[in-house]
Amino acid sequence: MRLMATILTAAAIAAGAAAQPEKVFVTPEGMRFEILTDSTVSVGKLKDKDPGFSGVVTIPGSITAQGKTYTVTKVKSWGFFGCNDVTEFVIPSTITELDIWAFSCCEGLKRIVIPESVTKIGYAALDGCKQLTDVTLPSTLTTVPERMFQNCEALTHVTLPPSVTTIQNSAFYWCTALKEINLPDGLTAIGNYAFSVCEALPAPTLPSTLRSVGSHAFSSCKFTSVVLPEGLERLGSEAFSGCVNLTGVHIPASLADVGNSPFLNCLKLASIDVAAGNTLFSFGDGMLMDAGRTRIIQALRTVVGGRVVIPSTVTTIGKLAFFSCNRITELVVPSGVKTMEFRCVTDCQSLEKVELSEGLKEMESEVFNGCSSLRRVYVPSSVESMGERVFGWCTALEQVSLPEHLTTDKMTFNKMTFDQNDTVDIIVRKADGTTQTLHRSDLFDVKTLYRFRHDNLPREEGPNAPRVLE
Repeated sequence: MRLMATILTAAAIAAGAAAQPEKVFVTPEGMRFEILTDSTVSVGKLKDKDPGFSGVVTIPGSITAQGKTYTVTKVKSWGFFGCNDVTEFVIPSTITELDIWAFSCCEGLKRIVIPESVTKIGYAALDGCKQLTDVTLPSTLTTVPERMFQNCEALTHVTLPPSVTTIQNSAFYWCTALKEINLPDGLTAIGNYAFSVCEALPAPTLPSTLRSVGSHAFSSCKFTSVVLPEGLERLGSEAFSGCVNLTGVHIPASLADVGNSPFLNCLKLASIDVAAGNTLFSFGDGMLMDAGRTRIIQALRTVVGGRVVIPSTVTTIGKLAFFSCNRITELVVPSGVKTMEFRCVTDCQSLEKVELSEGLKEMESEVFNGCSSLRRVYVPSSVESMGERVFGWCTALEQVSLPEHLTTDKMTFNKMTFDQNDTVDIIVRKADGTTQTLHRSDLFDVKTLYRFRHDNLPREEGPNAPRVLE
C-alpha cells in the first residue's frame, strides 16, 4: 500500500482556513487551495514554507471547506516548485490545467502520470526534475510546451501521443539520457533547442509532415546520420551544430529556408547532398550556398583548407560561414563581395593571410575574431562600416591598414578593438595619398581599453607627439 504523504480532510482544511483570506484554504501540511470559480479551486504548496511533502503525494480531486465542496481543476503556477523529497505526484482526473513551473525543480521526482483530463500545460512544467524517468502524457496533448522537460537528466524514454503537432523551444533541452522518443506523424514543427544536448538520442526519424526545424534544435547530439524529409520547408540556424559524429546530410527539394551554418562544427561531415529538384540551394567546393552562388551559407571545415578563393559570383559571406575552419591558411575575397557578416571567419586559427578587394562595403562584428595566426590585413577604401571586435583576439596581428574615413568616424574606429595585442601598427591611409602610423600602445592602455579621440590624431612631428585619450 502506498504511503500517502498528504491526506486531506474537511476538518483539516477547516482548521487551517480560519486565519486565511476568504478565497484561500490551507492544510496543516502546507497544501494551498485558491478559489477560481463558485465551484472550482487551484492547488499548490504554501508559499515561503517548507511543506514537508515527501514520498508519494496525492492531489485530491475535491475539497470541502466551510460547508461547501469544490472541484480541484488546476495546479497553479509554481504550484509544487522545488518539492525535492517527493518521488511521485498522483494527479486526479479533475485537473484540466498545469500552469507554468507547476512541478519544476522537484529534483527527487521519479514518476508522474498526467491524466487524460489535462488539456493545457504551461511553460517549464517539469523543468529541472533531474531524477524523472517515467512520465505518461495524455492522448489529447497537441503541443509539448516550451522547456517542459528541460534538464530532466535521467529521462530515458518518452512516448508522444499521435495528437502532438508541435514541440516547442527547449522542450527536451539537456535530457542527456534520452535514448528513445517517437516523433508522431502529424508533427509539423520542432522548436529552437528542442533536443539540444540529448547526447544519447539515436538518429531521429523525422516524419514527412514536418515543416520546420528550429535553430539549434538538435545541436550537440551524437548521432551519425539524419534524413531531412521531403516536405521540410525551414531549417534553422545551427540546427545540427556540434553534432560531431554526423557524416552525411541530404537536403530535400522542398527546403526553402536555411539559417546560418546549420551544420556548424560537425567535425566529420564531408558532404551535403542537395536534391536535384531543389532550385534554391547548391553545394560545391565544400560550401553550401544559394543556387545562384551569391551567398555562402556554410563551408565544411573538414573539406575547405589551404588557399581558399571565394567564387566571383559571391556577394555575401554569411554569418559563421567559415567559423573555425582551421585548415584555411589564406583567404582571397574578390571584388564582388559586398558584405562579410557576423563572425563569418572567426576562429580560423591557421589563417595567416587575407586578401580583401575593393568593392567590399561592410564588415560586421567579429569578422576575424580569434584568428590567432593572422599577421597583416589591408582594409580596402571601399569599406564603409566595420563592427565591434573585428580584430579581437588576433594575437599575432602586426599591422592593419585602414582608410582614413574609418578612423575619423569615432564610433566605428573605437569598436574595432585590437585587444590582447600590444604591438599592432595601424596604418592610416589619408586622402592625399600619405599614410600615418599609429601604434596600439598609443591608443589603448595595456589593461584598460580607452577610446581614441579621432579629432586629435597624432601630428606629423613624430611618433612621440602627444596623444589624447578618453
